[in-house]
Amino acid sequence: MKLAAVDIGSNSVHMIIARIDGDGNIEIIDRLKEMVRLGEETLATGYLSEAAQERGLGALRRFRALADGHRVEEIIAVATSATREARNGAQFIARVADECDIHARIIDGVEEGRYIYLGAREVHDFGQHRALIIDIGGGSVELIIADRRREYLIRSLKLGVRRLRDLFLSGDETPDADEVEALQSHIRTRMDYSLRSIRKRQHDTLLATSGTAGALARLTRELAPWNEAPRPGFVPREHFRAAVEQLLRMDAHERASLSSIDERRRDSIVHGAVLLRTLVELFGNDGFTIVDGALREGLLVDYIENNRPGLRLADEIPDPRRRSVLLLARRLYPYQGHSRHVAQLALRLFDETASLHRRSLIEREWLDFAALLHNVGTAINRSAHNKHSLYIIQNADLAAFSPRERSIVANIARYHRRSAPKSRHPEYMELDPPDRERVKELSAILRIANALDRGRRGNVTSLRCTIDDQRVRIAVSAHTDPSLEMHTASEQARHFEDVFGRRVLLEVVDPQRPKAP
Repeated sequence: MKLAAVDIGSNSVHMIIARIDGDGNIEIIDRLKEMVRLGEETLATGYLSEAAQERGLGALRRFRALADGHRVEEIIAVATSATREARNGAQFIARVADECDIHARIIDGVEEGRYIYLGAREVHDFGQHRALIIDIGGGSVELIIADRRREYLIRSLKLGVRRLRDLFLSGDETPDADEVEALQSHIRTRMDYSLRSIRKRQHDTLLATSGTAGALARLTRELAPWNEAPRPGFVPREHFRAAVEQLLRMDAHERASLSSIDERRRDSIVHGAVLLRTLVELFGNDGFTIVDGALREGLLVDYIENNRPGLRLADEIPDPRRRSVLLLARRLYPYQGHSRHVAQLALRLFDETASLHRRSLIEREWLDFAALLHNVGTAINRSAHNKHSLYIIQNADLAAFSPRERSIVANIARYHRRSAPKSRHPEYMELDPPDRERVKELSAILRIANALDRGRRGNVTSLRCTIDDQRVRIAVSAHTDPSLEMHTASEQARHFEDVFGRRVLLEVVDPQRPKAP
């Protein structure tokens, strides 16, 4: 099963595409990041500008195209600080859904912190340690105290690098010492409320996620290299401090010459450096460790934890369309043996009458799906359950189904019993005339197949058809006396007769009666 996770941040928009197996193992197969700066001016004005929205929408359209190219089954998307603080954030998310077909949620800082923790836990071995996780974003900083079992504290502070840049050190010259001190004082003041809570819960290691932290780790390697780290990804405190001191003595031209800093991050790297240095001085012990997993990976982990039955089914049934149908059927109708048997009989009857209806494989698939789902309406009420099935299927989140396909399958399922399609039925009349003909023919087949399992015991084992200009002979084989099934099928065959203009004759061939004891 392929999933995509999208993080619509204040500075960057990120997407990872992953293959998930039935055991919940994650294999990242593609990544994409674009620096769109949604938070530019937004964090100060409280509005996402039209220019910022267009940058974000352009990136997300490209993300959607990449996900479609990988045939991703679901995109999990969230928006963070800039969007949640903007007064027009909800309108922007609506545009993302309409223009990019990505349905994102705006999440608060605590939920963001939880996903960051899950992502870090996925890639980092906590062992017996309790860690403080620092995630530096464009609009906010998340601080999480956690171990391998759970998170104990989550704080979200408005200290993101894009926000700090709007307030401090906006010029290209070498930062003035007083300006740096003002920035550091602002960070410490914002930290005051959380400082006691974090220290009270204690931790013995510091983990840092996000692009800013990764860039600062590379910067430290470039400016203050060290021979060997005690553990992978570890950045010694003294080397980091020395690298930041060198960075603060550089002007914009000198910073541009640094190979470790991406061009799009240069205007906020000083703010990120002062922020992370302050946090390391407050909490860092001997340094910090860079962790690759963060919010995006956490979205995948959360999905896996809540969808394990579906993932196991994904291994068993790779086709997302069929899998989504089976998941819906299993959730709403307990007697799956009956549904599967009706589907087998319906497909057999479809194949045997191919010269009559001349329908294609896609219509055969729709019939199969309608047969598997024809009784899901009983989850609402057994009375008029065929109408309830229509409603459920039309509104279900069936993977890779177009609205037209959902309507066709829903109508086929609706007419497996009771009334045949009529012009007074609004859902039927919403279909195009060719699709109404498809529903008439395929529901006529489904009616007979459903009737042939009237006892819900799988008694009818197979059928064969002989067709001439006036009749369709259906020869049925069964385990035991199929009188109940034959009587019901004869009654339900009237719709088939009306649609195809041929009389239906049912007969039993070689009934497999049980041997006498």
